[in-house]
Amino acid sequence: MEKIPQVCVILESSLRASRARFQGVVNYLRLHHPWCLHFIASGPEGQRLPQPSYWKGDGFIARVPDPDFAIKLIAQKKPVILLDPEEETLLLMPSYSRVSLDNEQVARFGADYFLKRGHRHFAFVEPISTRSWAVLRRRSFVQILEKEHFSCDIFVPNRNRATTWEKERRRLSEWLLALPKPVAVLAASDIEGREIIDACLSLQLGVPYEVAVLGIGNDDLLCNSCFPALSSIDICWEKGGYQAAELLDAKMRDRKSPQQILFYGPDKIVERSSTERIHLTDRLVVRILEMIRLYEGMDLHVDSLARQFNVSRQWLQKRFKEEVGHSVIDEIQFRRLEKVKSLVAETDLTFNEIGSLCGFESGNHLRVLFKKATGMTMSEYRAKIS
Repeated sequence: MEKIPQVCVILESSLRASRARFQGVVNYLRLHHPWCLHFIASGPEGQRLPQPSYWKGDGFIARVPDPDFAIKLIAQKKPVILLDPEEETLLLMPSYSRVSLDNEQVARFGADYFLKRGHRHFAFVEPISTRSWAVLRRRSFVQILEKEHFSCDIFVPNRNRATTWEKERRRLSEWLLALPKPVAVLAASDIEGREIIDACLSLQLGVPYEVAVLGIGNDDLLCNSCFPALSSIDICWEKGGYQAAELLDAKMRDRKSPQQILFYGPDKIVERSSTERIHLTDRLVVRILEMIRLYEGMDLHVDSLARQFNVSRQWLQKRFKEEVGHSVIDEIQFRRLEKVKSLVAETDLTFNEIGSLCGFESGNHLRVLFKKATGMTMSEYRAKIS
């Protein structure tokens, strides 16, 4: 039998993107032949090379966490495929084959998305730490907008060693308040996108009505844990891992094969509430919409909203419909039904329990509304989604 290669994969499992890259490696092996994989489930700080006393490996796929690690990797004198290397890694390992995300294409996805939706003011938020991929995204985003005769505001955090987003929140908030509105903000990644939305929430800036926010990476946990949920550019992470495995397979068979540089790109934009396009001019209506969305329509009524914002019920109903195109009651009902749909799809709660939880006094009334809104019964909807 042919010897099964032993391969060490250096990828931080704490990140959704790296787990997807790893899945791409596994996908390649399932289609071709197996490897014995050495993999440490950890963040970047936990990545380390296997001890040569017990590991006699044949090659590496590595997202190198720092220059010191790169030096240790070079000393192994084994085939190595770099996966999304930083600039400092490329300076140390310029002749190694690599697979990289096309960050210019990612930026174009974001710019085209905002431009097609008629935005005229733009901004970009960089990460806490300096990253070459973030620089490429920001630079490309700005250049694309300049070709369309638009400028772009940039937020760059203070980058001393003790900096955290908690410490930068005040500067970010002041920057957001000063931007012309409405503004479309591309975040360097979903991490920054979530920080932007949290800052807007505390500032009572309407997202997406005043600040539309788009992240990069489509990390479900990050995107769905902010209010409103973050739209994001989904990346073909698995393709990157697959290509890296393919390159390493060829390199282990022929150590003298020439250097190859491959790229993979974005897949699609996953739209969530943070980029929903509704043109509003009334600041009060924006705040009311934000409250309905934040509370998902629960325990909200026209009278209570009128009291909350110190306006008459008649004025609220008239102004809201003029701005949004439908009534306050319709908006509350829509948000409540969206909550119902998510509970039907994502939980095992009974339909009566869901109705009670979402404020419907009658389970039969909810069933009628649900069928009218979706064209399916709740049972049919659950069966289709699961």
